[in-house]
Amino acid sequence: MYHEPRLDVKHEITYHVSMQATTIKLEYPILKELRKFLPPHQSLTAFVREILERDLRRRKIIQAADAYVAWLAKHPEEQEWMDEWSGADLEHMPTPTGRKKRR
Repeated sequence: MYHEPRLDVKHEITYHVSMQATTIKLEYPILKELRKFLPPHQSLTAFVREILERDLRRRKIIQAADAYVAWLAKHPEEQEWMDEWSGADLEHMPTPTGRKKRR
């Protein structure tokens, strides 16, 4: 549904609907370190956002891996199938069983 922008609301046009204006205070030593690695083409805000997104992605992957390990513990047959798969010969083409070669 489309809504006309309201000019009496501060920042409504500036920020995307899913964004909230948030101020994060950083101690000077952290800010100094961030600026050392800040790419010249990127704003500090964008750089910090990128770092946070990367860390959140990493944490989600770790969480998913932990959940999968727990799931494998409850389903040992899956681990057996994985062991069988990891031992499969993937370098050579399997020979068809029960079929004769054409001459």
